Amino acid sequence: MDVSARRGVQLRWGAVLAGAFVAVATAWAGELLGSLLGLIEPGGTSAWGWIGSLIALAVVVIGAFAGGWIASRIADARDRTEGVLHGLVVWGVFGTASAMLFAILGGNLALVAGSTAGAVRLAIGFAMLGLFGALIAAAAGGTLAAGAAEDRRAGRGRRPERGAYVPPRAGVHRPEIYTSPPEGRDVPPSVH
Repeated sequence: MDVSARRGVQLRWGAVLAGAFVAVATAWAGELLGSLLGLIEPGGTSAWGWIGSLIALAVVVIGAFAGGWIASRIADARDRTEGVLHGLVVWGVFGTASAMLFAILGGNLALVAGSTAGAVRLAIGFAMLGLFGALIAAAAGGTLAAGAAEDRRAGRGRRPERGAYVPPRAGVHRPEIYTSPPEGRDVPPSVH
């Protein structure tokens, strides 16, 4: 029985916190930029309010993806399951921190600036979209980083060192990377 199969998933909190800090900081920057654009012409139906909300939403999703990816890379996730777990926990910390900031500040700048019903609906709607988008993005970031680590460990996607002996594949001749066989080995018949 494989020993690694019995080992559970290892959550590395330092990596999770690093990813969450990146996600929160990026989302905060996006929220401020979006709110700033919304202040150009306050109101629930303002074009600037919509543009600001879309930019804030995009930056939140990008920040969550980056947070999940960073957490998975720092944790050196062994497989995609561990990567997804790190991404999801980053999202949980990110969501909790975002909710606390929202509560502490009494809403966001769009709610404070244009306290119309339309502005409130717009802010809450985009906040919910951002939270669900961040969930998917953080999980995807963790998965992609772990997948890249799996490929690296398996040697996929890595080029051989210059001058290294690389046996040719059947029917493929690549003289630019083939040098000579190591000492004591026969030359493959396809090379003659």
